[in-house]
Amino acid sequence: MKAAIPSLMIAGVVFSALVATDPASARTITAKYVCDKGGSLIVAFRDNKAIVTPKGKGSIVLRQAIAADGFLYTKSKYSLRGRSNWVTWTVGYNKPLKRRTRG
Repeated sequence: MKAAIPSLMIAGVVFSALVATDPASARTITAKYVCDKGGSLIVAFRDNKAIVTPKGKGSIVLRQAIAADGFLYTKSKYSLRGRSNWVTWTVGYNKPLKRRTRG
């Protein structure tokens, strides 16, 4: 009985890898996050990346990282962490900015 459990786990990993790499299943989800003070972020989520475009600035491509809850994308000094309709955008040691989806 104990030998069957590792086999099932391996099969599950192989199946999920096939689903995740299927080009037909890849799609982009775009969200706009706004701050009460007027700032905004447009984020395009695709595969394991988030393309973040702060208002009036260029785009930054972040890679997905492990998060205990919600999602986390990072690249050097940039961090986008979120759950549900809220995100926290951090650049370096600056104060994190909390935003929510418009809607």
